[in-house]
Amino acid sequence: MKIRVLLFALSIAFVSNAQSPTEYRTWTKIGYRVKPAKDFNLDFNALIRTSTGDNFNNFIAELEAEKEISDDLNFALEFRHYLIGDTFGLNQGIDQRSRLRLNIERRYDLPDGDLYIRYGLQHREIVTGGGSRKTDARVRVLYAFGIKDFKWDPDIYAEYLQTLNGDYDQRLRLGVDTGNDLFGGKFSIGYFYQRNLTLTGDHYHTLGLGFRL
Repeated sequence: MKIRVLLFALSIAFVSNAQSPTEYRTWTKIGYRVKPAKDFNLDFNALIRTSTGDNFNNFIAELEAEKEISDDLNFALEFRHYLIGDTFGLNQGIDQRSRLRLNIERRYDLPDGDLYIRYGLQHREIVTGGGSRKTDARVRVLYAFGIKDFKWDPDIYAEYLQTLNGDYDQRLRLGVDTGNDLFGGKFSIGYFYQRNLTLTGDHYHTLGLGFRL
């Protein structure tokens, strides 16, 4: 049953891909986790993102603090600073952004896995360069499989993002990822398709790789 659900979710993503022209991105993340307390995580991350059509290379420094409120509820606060290498058009150079995001996530224990619902609110500021300030609300529903005697249990998810100012973008992401302990750390790999529902921006295929010590 669980394998059929996974295949169905993947088929939705690939059918969506075939219906619309998309760009291709890679997201790479390397992080280090500190645990000041049993129910508190502090992550220091470095991210590199590339995109084919925009000719943008994004370098991101990230600090995330996560607090476990109970066994089924956690709270996270994330700060990012972006360095964006713009090599497209007349105005080229390095643009800078900053972003603050608040997440609250609830876990529901199901017979064949766990269901997570995450609510987020984020705000982006322009530090230097062009662009605009942006505030987004986002909701993600993720199902984590619990496959017996299998160490690479996959997660499938759908996430809706709504811009609350400016262009009022609406985006939908459909994705799958997995991870396991490897080389003394936590390795992860994933893919998601992002469709812009308001047709004010591109659609994307995104391949993600991550490693956390």
